[in-house]
Amino acid sequence: IPRNIVVTLVAVVLGAAVGGGCWVFFFKLGRIAAISGCLAVMGAIWGWSKFGRRELTTGAWVFCVLVGAGMIFFANYVSYAWDIMDAINETSPGRAQFTKIMANMPSLMKEMDLWGSFITNLVMGLVFAALAGFGGRSGGKKE
Repeated sequence: IPRNIVVTLVAVVLGAAVGGGCWVFFFKLGRIAAISGCLAVMGAIWGWSKFGRRELTTGAWVFCVLVGAGMIFFANYVSYAWDIMDAINETSPGRAQFTKIMANMPSLMKEMDLWGSFITNLVMGLVFAALAGFGGRSGGKKE
């Protein structure tokens, strides 16, 4: 018997958040880890099929891949905001606040010329998320 859809959706987001948290962790270490994109999508698929006890239909699979990709985008955004905050606070301790950095990210990214590296990192994460999604879909089919 499938679980309540709200519980399932929360499980999908929390499963994807594992990959997002991994992304931020590795980013702070100065690395981009392919496992993060994979974890985001596979975590979302796990939340849907295992925790939510629902069939992984094509629509559900697309939804899980989109949630995983969204989580990677959000994690990349948070990672860059954290780096910007650290850079500002390095020269002027206590000057930058995370919420204000997040609110002004587009202009700060432009001013610091970070859009290129942001998009490069994001594309890498999304490619690995997509590969995990295709792997998760082929693993979910029954013959």
